Amino acid sequence: MPDPRSDPGSLAAMAGELNEAGRYEEAITCCARALDEDPASIPALQSMAFALNRARRYDEAISCCKTAMKIQPGHPRFVRERAFALNKIGRHEEALECYGAGPPRDA
Repeated sequence: MPDPRSDPGSLAAMAGELNEAGRYEEAITCCARALDEDPASIPALQSMAFALNRARRYDEAISCCKTAMKIQPGHPRFVRERAFALNKIGRHEEALECYGAGPPRDA
């Protein structure tokens, strides 16, 4: 049985519980540990993106979502979290583009 203190799945589940409790910085730490073990863990990346946004660490949330979307392009959770972060930092047109509601921008 994997050690829950280092198993990416267990750590991602724990981060989800921390997010639900509003303990975002602890969730971020938990996700970072999970991602150290498995950088492609979608559950850990999902919890990380959510926690970073709720902790108002928007640039980091955008970066997390970009990383995740390289693994699973178009994943709705990452699209939503990226759009949320972009909107919060005033990049409204880019946020709309996440949902296909605006003209594409040159990257």
